Amino acid sequence: MQPFANIPPIPSSREIMNAAVNYSWKAGAKTTRKIRAIVRVRRIEARRIERAGEYVRKRLREIAYAFPVIDELHPFL
Repeated sequence: MQPFANIPPIPSSREIMNAAVNYSWKAGAKTTRKIRAIVRVRRIEARRIERAGEYVRKRLREIAYAFPVIDELHPFL
């Protein structure tokens, strides 16, 4: 069996970042109006950056774990 046959297509960095930004926009909507505007905006943006980072980290981990482990490959492969 070919160990590299199960590797999914690798998205470009632009595709990953666009998906991360779209994913992070959902996180910014949840805040209270009782705090000052500048504090609220900082919290929203900090939450968006955290969510985008989480998405990129998760996506890159999925891509890395899709590859076969080098130590488990046949030596003539």
